[in-house]
Amino acid sequence: MMVPVINFTGGEPTLIKNLAEFISYSRQKSILPGLLTNGLLINRALAESFVKNGLVTVNISIDGASAETHDAFRGVKGSFTKALSAIEIFKKLGVFTEVTTVINEFNYSELKKIVDILVCWSSVKWKFLSFFLVSKSILINS
Repeated sequence: MMVPVINFTGGEPTLIKNLAEFISYSRQKSILPGLLTNGLLINRALAESFVKNGLVTVNISIDGASAETHDAFRGVKGSFTKALSAIEIFKKLGVFTEVTTVINEFNYSELKKIVDILVCWSSVKWKFLSFFLVSKSILINS
């Protein structure tokens, strides 16, 4: 029997003030809720409210092995530290945790270092997406 899953994503889903209610409603309807987040707004209290309401999985973006690379890609200073903190919080709460990396020209040389970072959380699943820019002129002329 298949179990339906819903992933709350965005933009940034943690900006939704009543997200915990949506998570709870999903569970009431036998739908397994997940969260895809950049981790910026995650603190222990918010994570606990999501877990208390039935969150079963979280996916957090890590786009570099250093704050310099990750923060530049995300455009927010301090986002690397916040993302790592969010992973730690959810792992301690027992939530299945995934990390997604968008591979690009700025971070491809850091992939082995990202693995080294994630190894400390042996049960974290890592997936990656490739990203490349296509110029407008290529799209228009094709």
